[in-house]
Amino acid sequence: MTLPTLIAKYNKKQTAIAVKAAYSMLSQAILQSVADNGDTKYWTKNLSSKQYYDKYLKKYLSFTSEMDINDVNQFITYKYINGRTITDNSLKEKNSYLGILKNGTFIYVNNEYNYTATIMVDINGLKKPNQIGIDLFHFVILDNKLYPWGYKGTINSIASDDFGLMDDRNKLITPGARFACNKINYGRWCTALLMLDGWEFKDDYPW
Repeated sequence: MTLPTLIAKYNKKQTAIAVKAAYSMLSQAILQSVADNGDTKYWTKNLSSKQYYDKYLKKYLSFTSEMDINDVNQFITYKYINGRTITDNSLKEKNSYLGILKNGTFIYVNNEYNYTATIMVDINGLKKPNQIGIDLFHFVILDNKLYPWGYKGTINSIASDDFGLMDDRNKLITPGARFACNKINYGRWCTALLMLDGWEFKDDYPW
């Protein structure tokens, strides 16, 4: 096995470990918040992302700093997994709010669409590639838990084309759905694919 191959394999393993760790931490925070604030279906929807974070998440997360997304936009250009620059993603909206963990992980909270909150995890912050499915991963708060984008139960009338079927691996990777995890689409479902595959990057993962 060549050195570049070994390095790539190591990087993928470390990425999977980091995403899983962030998922575990956020899941525990949501469970604690549910215990204090009740069922997530009754959480107030018409809040800004900061208000949502302050009310439901802040108490349960240990961020070293917090800021509006606009404060970091000048330093980061995010891309879809297909390499296109993100211009219409919730990450680029003014309504996102950012918390930074001690290890440098960026946690974006977005409550823009008033049906559920999306949480985006950038495992290495300012460092590149700043690309969905490579170092940026999407989750959603639903039914008192944290799910990856693409999970079986995360379908609703507003965003029915945004979510796939986690137990249907072919759907997660097959071209045709805009958020599918492949080299021509956006890659938001890559989080579900990684989780479905046991937190491992399989050979057909588009990385």
